[in-house]
Amino acid sequence: MNYDNFQQNFYQGEYQPDPIKEQKREIRKAVLGIAATVIGIFILEAVLILFYALLKIILGFDVIDPLHKQILNIVNYVFCMFTPFLVLGFIYKSNHNISFIKMIGTSIPKASSFFPLVFIGLGACMLANFLNAIIAQIAALFGITFWSPEVVAPDGLLPQIVFVIVMTVMPALIEEFAFRGVLMSRLRKYGDGFAIFISALMFGVMHGNLVQAPFAFILGLVFGYFYILTGSIWVGVAVHFLNNLFPSLILILQNQVEMEIIYLINTGVIAMLILLSLISLYIYVNSHPSAFKLNKNSQVLAFKDRILAAMPGIILAVALIVAMTAALLYGLMER
Repeated sequence: MNYDNFQQNFYQGEYQPDPIKEQKREIRKAVLGIAATVIGIFILEAVLILFYALLKIILGFDVIDPLHKQILNIVNYVFCMFTPFLVLGFIYKSNHNISFIKMIGTSIPKASSFFPLVFIGLGACMLANFLNAIIAQIAALFGITFWSPEVVAPDGLLPQIVFVIVMTVMPALIEEFAFRGVLMSRLRKYGDGFAIFISALMFGVMHGNLVQAPFAFILGLVFGYFYILTGSIWVGVAVHFLNNLFPSLILILQNQVEMEIIYLINTGVIAMLILLSLISLYIYVNSHPSAFKLNKNSQVLAFKDRILAAMPGIILAVALIVAMTAALLYGLMER
């Protein structure tokens, strides 16, 4: 190429960058930024832990009351998870000059779509739990035992109400806002399938341990698909809320009701949800025959090439969850 002509064309605005290299660069930057945001969640959690430790050392302040502990959990959720993704969302909004509300996807889906998808989603939750149990069993054959932090319900009516809010309302609203609203809108320009996969992967990583990560990844795929189908986060919010509500109530009841009764309740609810999810799936597929087909956006890069371009961010995210799991296991062995 003649350098003088290249320079002249460049300054005259005629030079066009290589679209393949440009999209690779954009994807790499976007996914690295998302991975950094997820890492930011854990950094902020560490900052809060240090802050609480300093309060205890300097002021003798210690949280013993169950109600105060649950209120601090709400503060942790808002500060550690909502804040980083709110910042990421506003950065994306300012760069693309779009409405923040429209970007997140807060429109209410039609009832004819909303309720069947909610029951289909609950069925997917049970399937994800089953697949997660299989993964854990396979890992156990190789001597690998996954561990996740134990959750214990508090005593007292008011602490239990706040506990249910922490376990259900906060994750449903904040996590769907973050991983379906902010992340999906950020990534959809690179294809719906790509956006679903990356947001689900980061959703799994965010859970911070290899027990919950496969389950969360599967649900992330389902919730992401629902977001694509409806253009709204509310189906995911509803499924997320209901999926967390039942085990939260079981945790509260297990110290107050005989285990045989809890087992019967659990079995009955699961059987009812399986039936409702199958009926809903049949109704929805028949009324929306093309609903489960992804829109194949026109892309410069093939799907595998987009994944390869995102690999630095993916590796960073996977390294994070491996490190978190190793730290949990090390702490458990030290005890």
